Amino acid sequence: IEELDSAAASHLRYTAPGDYPVAFFNDTVEVLSGSRTLLQVDLQVLRPITAVQELLLAEALEPVREHVLIGSQAHWNLHGFAARGFRVAFDPELQWHYAPEREPGLMPAGLGVHGFWDDAPLARIPHATVQEYFEHRVRDLIGLLPPAVEWMVDIPTLRRMADMGFNLGDRLRESGIELAAWTLRDRGPQTSAILAELFALGVTTVIADDAPTVAAYAATLAP
Repeated sequence: IEELDSAAASHLRYTAPGDYPVAFFNDTVEVLSGSRTLLQVDLQVLRPITAVQELLLAEALEPVREHVLIGSQAHWNLHGFAARGFRVAFDPELQWHYAPEREPGLMPAGLGVHGFWDDAPLARIPHATVQEYFEHRVRDLIGLLPPAVEWMVDIPTLRRMADMGFNLGDRLRESGIELAAWTLRDRGPQTSAILAELFALGVTTVIADDAPTVAAYAATLAP
């Protein structure tokens, strides 16, 4: 697909649940220009992007620069955008997360003594307390992308950290970083309780598959 030009790509179609043309990034930017809607660009590619790719994306985002957040697990792809003045967000899953039923062979490859997938040497030092482990790892991870204004962290990891006595939202706030939780799906009446739980953990943004439905539940919570 990357080898297609715009004219050729215009013939591509989504085949489920119907027959629809693909949406072009520039069209999305045009629709959002002049609005206050936040456009979160999730760079899911892990290989290092080229200088040309970075430039093209930066130029495409220029009309909505003030309302853009560029995020990725590949922090190495975000430094250039931060240097260009774009706000960036870091997802630390490739470095550190909690997933007890995860398949082996993924990143990180090692399971630390505190039950988190983490390849850092500190994760294997049994003499480090839980609080010491979390505090030093948060410092290390902030250092990977100092300009990050937000971290995007999966809900199971946030819950496990809270169960172990560490509130990541509070800790990041001390460093001027906001916390986004992913991904909340519609759980019916339980959705309101989950939202309240996440906000109590210091979450400022909730990433959802069905944002209008989740937002409706959020509106029922006390201010």
